[in-house]
Amino acid sequence: MAARHPPEADEPARAASNQTIDTLEQTARVFRSIAETARRTGDPGLVARLDLLADEAAERAQRLGEHRPVQPAAPLRPARLARVLLVDDHELAREALRSVLSAEQGFSVVGEAADGGAAVRLAGQARPDLVLMDVRMPGMDGLAATRALLAEHPGMTVVMLSSHEDRSLVLEALRAGAAGYLLKGASKQEVLAVLHAAVAGERRVQASLAADLLHGEALGSATAGTVQPLSERELEVLRLMARGHTNEAIGYRLTLTVNTVKTHVRHVLRKLEAPDRAAAVARAAALGLLPAPRP
Repeated sequence: MAARHPPEADEPARAASNQTIDTLEQTARVFRSIAETARRTGDPGLVARLDLLADEAAERAQRLGEHRPVQPAAPLRPARLARVLLVDDHELAREALRSVLSAEQGFSVVGEAADGGAAVRLAGQARPDLVLMDVRMPGMDGLAATRALLAEHPGMTVVMLSSHEDRSLVLEALRAGAAGYLLKGASKQEVLAVLHAAVAGERRVQASLAADLLHGEALGSATAGTVQPLSERELEVLRLMARGHTNEAIGYRLTLTVNTVKTHVRHVLRKLEAPDRAAAVARAAALGLLPAPRP
């Protein structure tokens, strides 16, 4: 009788499958959000194209979900917990975050700070992998703290958490080096999805924010001339991103190393001025950079 593999052996495949499904589901949500705005402004051609792309992404996510590796009966704790520093001037906000970031979810809170200056000092002592940073705080605010922290510790990852939905503030946070942006009203699932993506080296904002950032561009103000042209290789990477492939899967298909794929993904996001992969795919669809979906 063949030996049974321990549950841990399936963990990498399960993690990759879940990451792909999550990316596809987020992409579908962004497409549908932009399509809804296009519907209100009377652009039936764009609505039809985005609806088809959303359906295609959702169907791929569903098919993958039906064949994903079976979860073990008892949840497995990750081999290494991501060390998290919480930065918010409201103690209740930090308490709520602590309740979400459990070891079972892959996180360990190693410190807390009530302002940006204290966060920068504490980061040097606690050495967190991830800093969850409020934007507006007395003294040094979250944007200044993010710049200072990443200048001193470039290997750390910062995700901004704020009650502000202002587009310019989101973009400023991303330009400061933040790997993600969340609203304080985000659900537990949204918080964990963005944080897990950030720990994995991706850049992601809450899906509703990604859609808001793209509405103006997707609904007519964007033209092919407003973005830097993508190379043939970047277009190949972009089109595989649109199909929900992870960096590892893209590398396998294009015979590239994962680090090379990550570089191409960064270039695609920068050229399309998109906050994350799903937003890049949505903007590329609006600009006609993706193949027309099959009806």
